[in-house]
Amino acid sequence: MNKKIISAAIAATFAVSGVAMADAMVTGHLEQAFFTDGKSTGDTDINGGDDMFVVISASEDLGNGMSAFGKVRLEMDADSATGSATAGHTDSIVGLKGDFGTIMAGRAEAFVESKLMATMSFDGHTVIEDSLTGTPNTGRHDNMIAYVSPSFNGLTVGIGAYTVNANTAEDFDATELYVAYSNGPLTLQAGYQNLEDSLVTTLATPGIDVVVAENTLALSASYTMDALKATVLYTDEENGTNESQDVALRLDYTMGNNVIRGGYLWDEDFGTNGADGDDTLSLELVHNFSKRTSAYIGTVNPDNANDYQYIGLQHNF
Repeated sequence: MNKKIISAAIAATFAVSGVAMADAMVTGHLEQAFFTDGKSTGDTDINGGDDMFVVISASEDLGNGMSAFGKVRLEMDADSATGSATAGHTDSIVGLKGDFGTIMAGRAEAFVESKLMATMSFDGHTVIEDSLTGTPNTGRHDNMIAYVSPSFNGLTVGIGAYTVNANTAEDFDATELYVAYSNGPLTLQAGYQNLEDSLVTTLATPGIDVVVAENTLALSASYTMDALKATVLYTDEENGTNESQDVALRLDYTMGNNVIRGGYLWDEDFGTNGADGDDTLSLELVHNFSKRTSAYIGTVNPDNANDYQYIGLQHNF
């Protein structure tokens, strides 16, 4: 008997019996990239970051406009320097969706990274996003619980709580607020994270971790004009007497299957760990063979470090 007929018969049986069915999906990303760091030795390595991963997701209709969902992301990173590969899970989320919005819990990225700093994510490896996401406690966290409201005339609000430092007394030592507004070509976003007890090392107390409060503020605006999209991102991170302020600008111009992308980062550090900012220019060209497959080539030029170039091929499934 035809497999499609069997599947249809099973689906009809469940529909008649009123039993909820779950939809499962497996997606992933494969990438190979190389870069040279501009030193006299011309070091070449596999591009770091989220190069290879598989996402297993599932959802179930609970009726009355409500659904349950879950997602696990399994990541594999290769290291050509050691010839080894490591695997691990980066996301594991369960939640409920409905007219009330979305409630989720598990391990996930903070809003300031997944929503705001991600606006500076290029296809290739760039230090612009790396510099921003290097801000403490903006990455993925365990024991997360968050709520995201439905859109009200383009306005969306999210709140979240996380466990960042396992050795602190607080059950949720980080809290976060996210607000976004979208109207046609314009998108505005704001995120704020407060960490009650952060362990940082300062020059005033070398070798000693000091417990201080830490705050991260991120503001983003993007505007699309036909084939051109402009995005600006401002971040301000404070912990104790240290402060870092960054302004990043990004331009994307689409020409058919090709995208020209440019970015510039102004980085300023203040306080006991203050240092000259690392202003960075990045340029990238992407060719999309299809919706799933693309190749890219780019260059990164920090003003106080070695420049480097990269090239890569990626495929989504």
